[in-house]
Amino acid sequence: MSWHSRKSHGARPVALAAAVAGIILLGVAGGASADAATSGPGSAQSVAYNGCSPGYPYRIYFYSNGELVPDLVVCTNWWHSVTTITNTSDSVIWHVNQPWDPNWTFGQDPAGPLNGAVLLYRTWLNVISSPHQPIEPGVTVTLYTSPGEVQLGHNAGEQAAWQMASLMADSTADKGREAFIGILKDNASPIGKAVIECANDAYSIGQSLYGEDQPQDIQSQLSAELGIYQNGASCGQAIDDAQHVTESHGGDPLMTLEGIQKEAHLSEEWNTTDSVVRDAVTFIKLGARVQELH
Repeated sequence: MSWHSRKSHGARPVALAAAVAGIILLGVAGGASADAATSGPGSAQSVAYNGCSPGYPYRIYFYSNGELVPDLVVCTNWWHSVTTITNTSDSVIWHVNQPWDPNWTFGQDPAGPLNGAVLLYRTWLNVISSPHQPIEPGVTVTLYTSPGEVQLGHNAGEQAAWQMASLMADSTADKGREAFIGILKDNASPIGKAVIECANDAYSIGQSLYGEDQPQDIQSQLSAELGIYQNGASCGQAIDDAQHVTESHGGDPLMTLEGIQKEAHLSEEWNTTDSVVRDAVTFIKLGARVQELH
């Protein structure tokens, strides 16, 4: 079984393979081959212990460029008509290329309440009107289609935007979830504008890496060009402006450059920026060569 990869810039096609009751379902993206992996005899009892629930007992294994993606727990039901995907990664963000779900909403996650990083990231997605349903770290999505019809994507721009959104959220972890919900609902507020400006700039920086030699330190590049340590850049300036507006009205600012700077030194996720963004860039370059050979 195969499907056509979306040929947009930066798209990262993912192939999948599953063993269900002795049948191997194999999806191939971009004409490249994918290795199949089995998960046992395929009974509900044998696969339910692989992270799947009784309602979706069959485990699906996703492959990217011929390698297993370990941080995606993918399950399907008895009839293979519904697919659930849980992103168990600490840092890597994915999105759904296919199928498109017209009923998806930015506050949706069937597994539970969305955390601050996800809410800030979706504030940005909402403004840019992204057609892709995201699968952020810790998030579960339910797709009403068979696993063979699912196509996931990943690119350096979205990864860089996620890194920044996560850093901002971590710097304000003591503010409570309602504050982040407020930003999602009112993205025209000063802090909402700052979140959007910073995510937009991070996205642009990430996407620019496809057309040039990668810097040795992507994390430092993001810090410098976003103005995390100096507010001369538009992102840093927008955060400062939001702080001043809030304080001028006697309020307590949700985030400050000082708080973000402190978190940048402490955050384990921010310190993965080099590896996760570089992985996204490298995959696209390798994937392009694979497609040329086929």
